[in-house]
Amino acid sequence: MYIFINFKFTMKATWAMKFLLCIGAFLIVAFAEQLGCFVNENAQSIVFVKDGEAKNLNLKNTYYKNQKCGYDEEFFYIANLNNEIIEVANERNFLFAVPNVGCKISNIQVSTNKIYVACDMASEVSISVFDKDSKKLLTKNYKDIYKISNFLLLNDSLFFTSFNGKAFLLGKDLTLIEKKNIGFAPISACKFKGSDILVGFRDGEILDFKSGAKKQILKSKISALTCVGDEVFVGGEDGIVYKFDKDLKLKGQKVFFSDEIKEIFIDKNVLICVNLNNEIKSLEINSF
Repeated sequence: MYIFINFKFTMKATWAMKFLLCIGAFLIVAFAEQLGCFVNENAQSIVFVKDGEAKNLNLKNTYYKNQKCGYDEEFFYIANLNNEIIEVANERNFLFAVPNVGCKISNIQVSTNKIYVACDMASEVSISVFDKDSKKLLTKNYKDIYKISNFLLLNDSLFFTSFNGKAFLLGKDLTLIEKKNIGFAPISACKFKGSDILVGFRDGEILDFKSGAKKQILKSKISALTCVGDEVFVGGEDGIVYKFDKDLKLKGQKVFFSDEIKEIFIDKNVLICVNLNNEIKSLEINSF
């Protein structure tokens, strides 16, 4: 009798644990956020994601094509044509300028108390980190790089790739942790399962940066990539979003546009896609 009761208890405990793990996985997806913003020069507005929707902030100032934007849920940070970073709320406040003459700001990432900026030059890149509290700016240059294609802020590090196939992992103080040659034209990237990184390529391959394993998942360019829990959402140049599981097996797909998807944002269980014409469409993740 004792053995039977103990077995029943063990079985109940096992099923309870599985149930809790399933609920945990659901919550990771349901409340996952990959916030961001971009400049819509056609509508002269900043487009951002909040409460599961794409929203617009319209200001009287002029926005130009390829002007870069960062967002921390309180302020927007815009790079102007003079490589100055401007804090935007109801008005614009100058914060700092990138010191390198002749570079072009290509990416902005924002954390709670820091702003990270990438600035492209002819054959190298300048990375700057600005501390919002101390107002101090740290800048370092990295050579043998042709244009940054991905710029990810991780928990304790910064990851970026270049179009000529270089990948860099940096520490908080911009010191080099790891450098790899990963192959030509890495177009997209996302954080996967904590600190892992997936990189999508022009030829449809995807790379696990940590293990170095590559897999062909599309026949054409992976133009946008985002990871939520154990799921990977891939935007293609065909306007379709593909959903893969943790082993990169295809689980579903949805047509959003007839042309290339350039951005994917996720907030409140809603996937929001943007195409090259700055058109926006959204869909609940659970409907895949």
